Order: sequence, then C-alpha cells, then structure tokens
Amino acid sequence: MTVVFGYTALVRAARIAVFAMPLLILLALEGGARLWSPPQADSGDPFLGFTGRRPLFVPDFAADDTLITAPGKRRWFNVERFPREKGATTTRIFCLGGSTVFGHPYDAAVGSA
Repeated sequence: MTVVFGYTALVRAARIAVFAMPLLILLALEGGARLWSPPQADSGDPFLGFTGRRPLFVPDFAADDTLITAPGKRRWFNVERFPREKGATTTRIFCLGGSTVFGHPYDAAVGSA
C-alpha cells in the first residue's frame, strides 16, 4: 500500500517546520555556547560583590571601633558610619533599593537620625 502525501499534509509539515526550526537553531546555539564557553568563577554575587572578599562596610581608620562604607562601593551606596559592636537595645535596619532609598533627590542626611 502506497502512502501519498496530499496538499494538507505538506502544509501541516511546513507549518511545523517553520515553528520548530528557530527553536532548534536556538537550542543548538545555546548548547554550543555552554560547551565552548570558559568556566566562570563563582563569586557569590555577580552584581555588587557582597562577599567577604569585597565587603560593603570596612573598618574606619579614623575610629577603631567604627565601620564605614567601603570606598569601592560609594558609587552605589551612600557613605554611612556606625559602631562595629551593636548596643544591646539597638536594632540595625539596612535598606536596599532604587534611587529613593539612595536618597535621590534629597541628601542622605535628610532621612538619618
């Protein structure tokens, strides 16, 4: 028994090919990129570097018991100083966010107590 493909079967196969080919091409490119790309070092946080190697707060040389915003982070964070050891009744709140958390359009001192 011979199977003859009709017009509708060819149209259906063409539609499947039109939708499947871009997906197959993308999958092939992704697989190739994963196989031939160099291994990445795991730094913990790829965006701002919140790791022990590059901390956000470092000891302040002006006062031994004070922490200050690290010089390399001051582009993204306001300069803040606070005691290294927290008092028994003290609660520290750190806010991460966009421009309003940074203090824009106001100076950071406006919101500080």
